Amino acid sequence: MSRSKKFFYYLFCFGGGIGVASFWKISLFYLGSFFIILFFLFFLLRKYNLGPIFLSLIFLGGGIFYYQWRAEEVDQNHIAFFANQEVVFQGRIERARDSTVRGEEVVLGEIKMMGEEKQGRVLLNLPLYSDFQYQDLVEVNCFLQGLSSTEDSYARYLKGKRIFSFCFWPKVELKSRPSSPNFYGRILAIRKKAQHFILTKFSEPQASFLGAILLGVKKRVSSKIRNWFSLTGASHLLAVSGLHIAILVQMIGFFLINFLRIKRTKVWLPISLIVLFFILLTGAAPATIRAGLMGLSLFWAQKNERGYNSLNFLFLIGVIMLLFNPNFLVFNIGFQLSFLAVLGIGLFYNFFQELFRKIPDYRFLAGRTFLSLTCSAQILILPLVLYYFGTFSLIAPLVNVFLLLVMPSLMLLGFLFLIGNFLNFYLGQLFFYPLWLLATYVILIVKVSAKIPYSSFIISSFSRMGVFLSYLFLFLFYFYLRSFSFFEK
Repeated sequence: MSRSKKFFYYLFCFGGGIGVASFWKISLFYLGSFFIILFFLFFLLRKYNLGPIFLSLIFLGGGIFYYQWRAEEVDQNHIAFFANQEVVFQGRIERARDSTVRGEEVVLGEIKMMGEEKQGRVLLNLPLYSDFQYQDLVEVNCFLQGLSSTEDSYARYLKGKRIFSFCFWPKVELKSRPSSPNFYGRILAIRKKAQHFILTKFSEPQASFLGAILLGVKKRVSSKIRNWFSLTGASHLLAVSGLHIAILVQMIGFFLINFLRIKRTKVWLPISLIVLFFILLTGAAPATIRAGLMGLSLFWAQKNERGYNSLNFLFLIGVIMLLFNPNFLVFNIGFQLSFLAVLGIGLFYNFFQELFRKIPDYRFLAGRTFLSLTCSAQILILPLVLYYFGTFSLIAPLVNVFLLLVMPSLMLLGFLFLIGNFLNFYLGQLFFYPLWLLATYVILIVKVSAKIPYSSFIISSFSRMGVFLSYLFLFLFYFYLRSFSFFEK
């Protein structure tokens, strides 16, 4: 095994250790016992060539230890310790406001209670159009609520963001505001103004849909629209994902190389800066970060004419993100689905290309490519979709082909519309009607498809055992496919 393959293999073991610890909650006592036994076995069996096995176990144990070390302990020094009480505390707004249909969500850090610093973060649910900004120091008076169960969807959502307490409709008083925003604060101001352009120029549901795909403001999308996208297997369009990043990278690269005549070897830096700006602009969600890093690493590999193993980079990026927040692996559904989608493309894309070989690929209608990408991305996320959401869409591959045909043009017109409005009102208006037409096309396709009889099914209960058996079958199927010649293309 080459050095690079060993590196990614041990990296995978470390990530697997985080997964083992997060799913089965292995205590530090058992972890210590594991290392002591491993230490003695190493000396007893060192005459055998068991080095790789021991190293694998060490990295696996390292992942378990890291998860336990990063786990937050809810004690008297943690704000969640005071859950189910009326409390008064101060905190600083540490992330962008997330607008929903009913209100706005604000996350507080740097918590102080009765003059003492407390660990943890608090989510505040505020009324719409509340006048609070990033980095504001506020005083909160509310009934603090804790997380009752990890099985509850809202609790899973909060734990994925390392939030263990929240307040509904608190009394909030502004204590201080920075005289000038920092770099991220300026980006959030741009985001707020761009969202204002969309909300004031477009009516619903086009406004909320464009806000979701261009700015990552997906919580304003109504439950009815979400249901249409869910039933047709197109929910990934409402969250900034690998598709959006890939389109952005290709558009920027094409413009820099073909219009500005910049050499391909020199466009990586400006593309990286623009993608980084886009990630921050859309809220820096885990799926967006993963997509951005994957897209940039792919472009870098192409620039340097080096081989690119998407699965190795996928695991590398996954472990880096888990180092920042190990809870992503269990509690962040978007993180799970986005990684499985890329993994599915890496494992099964060639199989679907062979399966759909009779479907032609044209320059502006890459039917076989779009269908292969859709099916290979869907195949690994299907068990989790059934487990979390209980929806199975038969029409998803066909719907995604029709939507993927217009997504590049839709995003290009969307960015031109926003840039035009920042420069001049009338310049932005030039792109209004084409953008409205494409957004209406997407929503109409999803709406009509969702109402086709028997195009989707509701599965009320899909157990964890069903998820396990599904993935066991899929990976056995993958190893079976490896014996075919087309699979190695």
